[in-house]
Amino acid sequence: MYPFAEEGCFSLYYFQKRNILSIKIFKTMIHAIVWLLTVLLYTPVFYQLYGGRWKTSDYTHAYFILPLFLWLVWRKRSILKEFLRNGQSGNAVVSFIPLVTGLCLFIFGWYYDYIFLTSLSLIPILYGLVSYLYGREVVKILTFPILYLALIPPIPVGIIDNVTLPLRYGVSIATEGILRIFHYPIGREGLLLFIGDNELFMGQPCSGFRTIISMLSLTMVYVYISNGSLFKKVVLSSSIIPLSVFSNFIRVVAICLVTYYFGETVGQGFFHGFSGTLTFMITIIGLFGLEYLLGKCMKQPKNPVLNFTQINKRPVSAQISDISYTALKNHPSFHSFTGYFTNTIKHTKGWVVIIALLIAVIYCFTGTRAKYVSNDVLSQLEIPLELNGWQGKNTEQEWNRDDDKYNFISNVFDREYVNKDGKNLYWLILDAGNFHNPKVCSNGAGFKVKDLNNANFPLFNRMVTAHCLYVEKDTDSYLLVYWMCIDKNIVDWTGQKIKELWHSLTNKKKTGLMIRFDIPCREDAIEDALNLAKEFMTDMHQSVPTDQLDYIFGKST
Repeated sequence: MYPFAEEGCFSLYYFQKRNILSIKIFKTMIHAIVWLLTVLLYTPVFYQLYGGRWKTSDYTHAYFILPLFLWLVWRKRSILKEFLRNGQSGNAVVSFIPLVTGLCLFIFGWYYDYIFLTSLSLIPILYGLVSYLYGREVVKILTFPILYLALIPPIPVGIIDNVTLPLRYGVSIATEGILRIFHYPIGREGLLLFIGDNELFMGQPCSGFRTIISMLSLTMVYVYISNGSLFKKVVLSSSIIPLSVFSNFIRVVAICLVTYYFGETVGQGFFHGFSGTLTFMITIIGLFGLEYLLGKCMKQPKNPVLNFTQINKRPVSAQISDISYTALKNHPSFHSFTGYFTNTIKHTKGWVVIIALLIAVIYCFTGTRAKYVSNDVLSQLEIPLELNGWQGKNTEQEWNRDDDKYNFISNVFDREYVNKDGKNLYWLILDAGNFHNPKVCSNGAGFKVKDLNNANFPLFNRMVTAHCLYVEKDTDSYLLVYWMCIDKNIVDWTGQKIKELWHSLTNKKKTGLMIRFDIPCREDAIEDALNLAKEFMTDMHQSVPTDQLDYIFGKST
């Protein structure tokens, strides 16, 4: 007689097999719901990134980060299938810690409109979901692809400025030094290079930051999928920054030489755009050359053969074959009820994840977002319409604060002032909870932006240090001079973001003002525009009541 011929065992065997199949279908359904909610949660985030933030030149690399992430996961599909067959899930506590952290980060960033936090939250949420749904071994396989998504969040502009400014100075100093060695007529004033009768300003694109971040994004993937020892991969990854800086230095030297021999039209026209490709080529050639040298010096290890029988110790088929049919015969009620009940309880945790994601999705699409409420200092400031040779005209009506893109603004002061010589400037004060950088705003409006050195404006008993930009589009060009004064203290962009975060956490009201001058001028008249701003600030400082000066110009020294 066959073992299954015993009374009841044959039917109980197929009941258990059907039970396992139903559990697999149940798990698949839960996984599908979880990933659908995750995609739904981050759809508005990526729409916001693709629609605005990634239009800036420093984030062109971000368009291929998500496709590369999906490709890195897809190429691991054969290994992942073997792990997924056993149907094991991860430790709930270990998985929920990053998951809950990521959800809190997302909700906080979404509520206060911090796109950096909302996009960064994708990493802990993915880590927690993969760990819970598929187990620790799958997390190990997908660690690099998940961490690779760290290149998606847009770096705050204040951090970029703090990184690129030393790079720009370093490249300009090195360029001047190397060309002096070869007796070229070159001089330098800050970030402005003079070669022959031509001038070259070292703007932010000349820092090489765009090349560094783009090459780093591509090289990390190349190093990850290539064969080689850990030492070789570390060396190749570490070489990207010096190679990118060196190639950018070669690019700037080449632009200077082409400008010197063929004029500004050629050097800062066609060749300036083409030289970006030259930078990538030099970096890639240097990377492949370094890899070739390392390959000559180091013996390549053989590709390890993956033994799936060692990885997957208990597939689903083994679970079925291990069933004790004697136990099934002796305890049919236990296996028909208790087993099903145990597995149902086990997957109840999946519903907890679904509920948590569902709450975040509902909040994202229907919840209200924080709107800045100020102390309304701006409306109390007594700023004269006429002062010492200047005639003002209100232009606040051009602002539509009902528009969603201006929901961070509580109040605005906007005037055009004209002096007795007919020269004009626009003076703008924003009372806002989250200042948008004029560089980003100008880029979004289609202006070409060039960074300038900070300007110092000495007043009667204080010194104001302002950021300066030169923006140009078609026939319109302006000098933008601006600074931020929070609680009567002038702060830089990084300090402003820290203060914003702190006030958001403590729910503390503050007085946050951005003061900005837009002065129409051509590029060769920037110095005259700065003098006009200095003249206006001096006259305004003498006209505003003394007890109100600190809100605009910061505390006196």
